[in-house]
Amino acid sequence: MTLISAPAPPSALLGLCLGLCLGLCLALAAGCGGAEPAANGETAQSADGASDYAAAMAREHAGDRPEPSAAAEAAPTVAVTGDPVVYASIGGREITGYLARPTHADHPLPGLIVIHEWWGLNDNIRAMTRRLAGEGYVALAVDLYGGQTATTPAEARELMGRIDSERTLENLRRARAHLADRLSATGDLGNRIGVIGWCFGGGWSLRAALDMGDSIDAAVVYYGHLVTEPAELGKLKAPLLGFFGAEDHSIPADQIHAFQTTLEGLGKSVEIHVYDGAGHAFANPSGTNYRPKAAAISRALRRDDAMSPGMLRPALASLVAVALLAAGLAACSPAPPKDDVHRYTVRGEVSALPRAGQPGSELLIHHEPVPEFVDSSGKTVGMQSMTMPFPLADGVSLAGIARGDKVEMTFEIRWHGAPPLQLTAIHKLPPDTELNFN
Repeated sequence: MTLISAPAPPSALLGLCLGLCLGLCLALAAGCGGAEPAANGETAQSADGASDYAAAMAREHAGDRPEPSAAAEAAPTVAVTGDPVVYASIGGREITGYLARPTHADHPLPGLIVIHEWWGLNDNIRAMTRRLAGEGYVALAVDLYGGQTATTPAEARELMGRIDSERTLENLRRARAHLADRLSATGDLGNRIGVIGWCFGGGWSLRAALDMGDSIDAAVVYYGHLVTEPAELGKLKAPLLGFFGAEDHSIPADQIHAFQTTLEGLGKSVEIHVYDGAGHAFANPSGTNYRPKAAAISRALRRDDAMSPGMLRPALASLVAVALLAAGLAACSPAPPKDDVHRYTVRGEVSALPRAGQPGSELLIHHEPVPEFVDSSGKTVGMQSMTMPFPLADGVSLAGIARGDKVEMTFEIRWHGAPPLQLTAIHKLPPDTELNFN
């Protein structure tokens, strides 16, 4: 496992949004009554540690609001069908989530449980679930708040405080069972299911992986409440990828380190990344804390070794730009080779252009596969077709290029230096150029 410190995102990029990579986290009660109080007054917040974490989260979200981030605003890379679905009944109450899958899949698909932030299952999570589905998953977004959502940090903290741990775990078990049954019935990969969550959902992504053992094939934790007890972490069977912000005061660095070293000592398959200049919720589908570069780097790191051929497809998580900015592996990596630059020329279609006066807006291009793509170890692993952001190198002009144009571009990757990713050349192709995204 690697602890990576990435550079702070430049101020010109602050404000965009997307989110994750393989980063993987409550009870609920549906119906008209909202989130159900815990039995005998026992909630997930009853422990001092959890209560402290909730208070710290409230501080991190002070002044925040659940507006859609860039991650939620971008469209899936392929046509996706999404609908509400009742996936469980607990205590006589139906639980309704949101299920999305590619409309025209030509191969069996793995499943993905999507766990919402502390705001609840809102439209931003539904949009992110569609994006995940567009990357090749049957994605089920669960509801842990009984149909309620928050519009202020105070409301979110109250909803989170009502959570009952055992009911939440049962909710997630039922979600996994429903997804497995549905996948098996449609000829998909019913025995290949991962879990991903952000913030509140990041913690429950970890808890789900610990609780369900071999039934979870991969877990992604985005800055979720961590477990550090060896007896609990020993239950982990799935490979786990975690993403954290160095400026996130709700999850102290020593706790991340303890989590990492304990898992390593137990021989678990785990990879942790910490990003300088990024705070809590830097990759959330909802909110104003989004930090585009850290989010893009985390998406880039959802790679094949974490989801090997027998498991899930590469890039299990918040998707679109599985590009690779492993930016600034400097602190914990061996001395970089003299020439650590990898250049690739690829064709694609412009999905979005930077908008003048809007910091954080970026050039987004849906590109063809890059079979010669090399990872940080020098291994040729290939890159699937996807939509990803491309920062422009000095002197590169987008004059004459519009959204929807077909283009050929050259970009550079530096696994051990800066800038980690930049587009160095781009030109427009004839409108009738046929692109192959398969």
